[in-house]
Amino acid sequence: MQSSVTPFGMFCSNHFPGFRLVPVWLDMNYLSSSQQYGPPISDPGYQRLANGHFQATVILEIGCITVHLHLDHELSGASYYFSSKSLTVEVYQILVDRGWRRSGTIFYKPDVLRHCCPHYTIRLPVASFKPSKDQRKAVNHWNDHVLGESYLKEASRLYPISKEEKARFKNTFDLTREIHKTEYENVKRPPEPAHRFEVTLEPAAFTLEKYELFKNYQQNVHKEKPHEISQAGFKRFLCDSPLKQTTRTVEGKEQQLGSYHQCYRLDGRLIAMGILDLLPHCVSGVYMLYHSDYEQWQFGKLSALREAALALEGGYQYYYMGYYIHSCVKMKYKGDYKTQHVLDPETYEWHPLEGEMRALLDKKPYVSMSRERRRKEMGIDGEQDDYSDYPYPTAAEAGKAVNKGVSLFELKVPGLMTAEEIEQQLDLATMPIRVGGRMAEAQDLVSWDGSELRNSKSIRGVIGRPIKNLPETITVSADASAAQIFEEIAKASRFSIHRLRVTKGSDGSPINNVRDVKVHDTGLRNKSAVDVKDLGPQISWRTVFIVEYLGPLLIHPLIYFGRSLIYGTSAPPSQLQKLTFLMCVAHFAKREFETLFVHRFSSATMPIMNIYKNSGYYWLLSGVNLAYWSYGPNSPAARPSNPLLTYLGVALFAIGEVCNYSTHLTLKNLRRPGSTERGIPKGLGFDLVTCPNYMFEAMAWIGVALVNWSLSTVLFIIVAVGQMGVWAWKKEKRYRKEFGDKYKRKRYAILPGIW
Repeated sequence: MQSSVTPFGMFCSNHFPGFRLVPVWLDMNYLSSSQQYGPPISDPGYQRLANGHFQATVILEIGCITVHLHLDHELSGASYYFSSKSLTVEVYQILVDRGWRRSGTIFYKPDVLRHCCPHYTIRLPVASFKPSKDQRKAVNHWNDHVLGESYLKEASRLYPISKEEKARFKNTFDLTREIHKTEYENVKRPPEPAHRFEVTLEPAAFTLEKYELFKNYQQNVHKEKPHEISQAGFKRFLCDSPLKQTTRTVEGKEQQLGSYHQCYRLDGRLIAMGILDLLPHCVSGVYMLYHSDYEQWQFGKLSALREAALALEGGYQYYYMGYYIHSCVKMKYKGDYKTQHVLDPETYEWHPLEGEMRALLDKKPYVSMSRERRRKEMGIDGEQDDYSDYPYPTAAEAGKAVNKGVSLFELKVPGLMTAEEIEQQLDLATMPIRVGGRMAEAQDLVSWDGSELRNSKSIRGVIGRPIKNLPETITVSADASAAQIFEEIAKASRFSIHRLRVTKGSDGSPINNVRDVKVHDTGLRNKSAVDVKDLGPQISWRTVFIVEYLGPLLIHPLIYFGRSLIYGTSAPPSQLQKLTFLMCVAHFAKREFETLFVHRFSSATMPIMNIYKNSGYYWLLSGVNLAYWSYGPNSPAARPSNPLLTYLGVALFAIGEVCNYSTHLTLKNLRRPGSTERGIPKGLGFDLVTCPNYMFEAMAWIGVALVNWSLSTVLFIIVAVGQMGVWAWKKEKRYRKEFGDKYKRKRYAILPGIW
């Protein structure tokens, strides 16, 4: 089984207006027909061409602009990247060993040759790691703080050790022993230590406790302003991960794999947290944060040593500390964990940092030991390197070349496959690609020119049309509302604001056209790239609701009062048929009233095709189908009534409709007028299920079924409950994601005890 993948892209931090990338496939050596991997990497679709940020695509350019926030800075460098919602740890291990790293769901690989500050992947073989004096000192100081002076004195009296053991502990630093000895479960008691210290490995899930720690760290260590920090940003950066958690057995022990948070708690308080990716052959450190109250305890060193110990104990073999930047003072500490090995950017071999490589890095920014070896074999002397095999040696030159149409294959990047290698090693024609939620082989995709926008299964229908006159940049204030982004784009491109879909270029998350959210609250920063898509012709939600409910509201009277023409009968309708008619008309009249005066819509419009789909559902299933089989002379409703069932049905209908209306009022009041910000719904039924409005609507229709005993009503109930159940579970997931720990999770979405 082949893994499916979309092409990788490139971005540069210098601004080169009008960049365009051709579709390319890069660094795909890790794909093999003999390997079984998880779901496909990302959907094809967008091409990024602003602020030097790009993403290649197999389809076409949709459109992208840069949002300026009245700030300015210039950097120089280039990276390749892709995004993925799901990736196996095996694939990511291969990517890491080819120079890739992840940030949330974004995977990136710096172009080492053209980067101003080359990023080198490093790893530490933990079996041979010997902590330095400073590193041992940090552990000892922390351990003394946790245990306390009085505990140390009393414990030495209660639990004496031999002179031989004392000498061994003094002369030999056992990393795993020293790292774990002050954890509360390992402390000999009595007496009680000064502090209760606990370290747990937890799923990489959001909690308010973790977010508060993150907020403190960003403000005090990275000096970020409060408005620059958000729960959404924390989730995106340190909680969202495409790596699926799994386990395997290594030498008889269970080994955890996936993304985790290593949480450090002192006396029950979360004081530090390491974000880790546990891969088949390494512990990969993603990020580390600690509370400013504990800055003096050197948690950078403590966490690195603990993560190295985890790699040793868990049988992961290596500890990856991310990228090493030799010219960056803040990065040089990684070289203190010896002996580090550096990934060769051209051959992906590992070489020791110490010795020859460190000496070369002191002299020049880009070092490839395999290139140095070739230079020696060819008898080339001197320190000046020859990069003639790379036609564009700087990011600026490479950017200008791409702007003129040079493909990324011609550009060349150290270590990446050539077009010829890809053609020889990969069957691109059978590469699975996810398009509009469906899987297709590349060779089966129809051409762009031959497809129709109105065909939702075609490439053009899935992707949309390019937007003419789309501006290259717009300028808005950081304090402006998010709606102003839409207004500026619509104004500059002379395009309907309701047809625009705007997403952040960094992670694809949507930006909503609302006035109660500021630009800086969306996570956009100076020169951020946003993707703009034409959603096609739109129609308002309110109009769709009015039309879809109007059908049954008209169809039921037409069939009810036209019985003589439709059924050829002069007999008057039965009491049950009259009651069914009144109940159906009352229900849809209520829905029209709610649409006009109660409902608030988070989105102004929807695709115009939805009016046909929604109307077809209501007009046919609850209109023609239900009315025709309920009002005929042979309908079960034409028989004499069963008073008990009839009264029960009417009671259920009345209670269901009243309670449904009550829940709609509750949902209406969750939003302020003109706002899309929601509160947590509370009140009638919300303690039982996620969507009691759907539950009460189902109750009302069960009441109708008890009155008319028609299979057409039962069919409508089954279809309606099925659809509402899907909507309810989606809403439950949205509530959990939006409100986090504040929201009390529901076991049932629509029917208590059932679904």
